[in-house]
Amino acid sequence: MYQTFLVIFVIIAVTLIVLIMLQQNKDNDSGGMFSNRSLSDMLSSGGFNDGITRLIVILAILFFLLSLLLGNMNSKQNQKYIQSSVQNGQF
Repeated sequence: MYQTFLVIFVIIAVTLIVLIMLQQNKDNDSGGMFSNRSLSDMLSSGGFNDGITRLIVILAILFFLLSLLLGNMNSKQNQKYIQSSVQNGQF
């Protein structure tokens, strides 16, 4: 289960990188965080009409949720390993 989520996590990460790199800026200004657009401009009705922008937002939310889930699963795995090591006297 952990490995399945990890594979999905990597696929989403690579897809996000590719989509962000392919995203066109409507202005001829520099893109991304260096843009002069304000947050209200990005959240206006024109900002989310683009299909690639919606896909990026959805993938970013999935990326965040999967990172929380994988961190929680990894933490529980480590706790079980530490407890078994302490009980066996290996620690």
